[in-house]
Amino acid sequence: MECENSLSVAYVIEDELAYLTQTPKNTMLWNLDRIDQESNSLDGVYHMPSYSSAYDDVTVYTIDTGARSSHEEFQGRVRQGKCFVRDQNNECKENGDDNGHGTHVAGVVTGKTYGVTDFLNVVALKIFDASGRAPFSRIIAAISYIASIATPRKTVINLSLAGNIHTPINDAVDAAFDAGFICVAAAGNSHANACEFSPSSANNALSVGSSDENSR
Repeated sequence: MECENSLSVAYVIEDELAYLTQTPKNTMLWNLDRIDQESNSLDGVYHMPSYSSAYDDVTVYTIDTGARSSHEEFQGRVRQGKCFVRDQNNECKENGDDNGHGTHVAGVVTGKTYGVTDFLNVVALKIFDASGRAPFSRIIAAISYIASIATPRKTVINLSLAGNIHTPINDAVDAAFDAGFICVAAAGNSHANACEFSPSSANNALSVGSSDENSR
């Protein structure tokens, strides 16, 4: 192909699908207790990060299924972002959350009861449809979009998703990092090495794994 010989083309590679990573059910609140201390012995208390006005300018962008921003847990901290899911008429599909995963992720970030914080602002982009699948090319487009509108060093890009090793998505994560954006990726939730998945295998991804309450 002619484009393969172009100096402006890094590589030609087949697009692949990524899938949403699921959190184990019935975790209750021990999961919050687990992340706020180093020892394996839980103390039954979650120490939420103290609010500071410095957080007012920090925004978490979730690349997911959108979010039900009207949920009472969010108290106005979550808003709908750009929709990348189009139908045959090139119109955006359900501009909310027709899967539920994105609402769950936003709740982990900033839900008043179950969130790691209850003060961070979230912009929920709709990249995945109800099936929980999306091509990496769409995810890359979303990362590029965020990098074009958001403030470096004040933005976190959340990628609770995984797929096979895919060089373009890893490169997109690394490029976003170089531009000043923190990219947090799921380690895969497959009881396997995070280096076997993308985007968790990107050099500059902050890959987060799951465990049970005994750190297994």
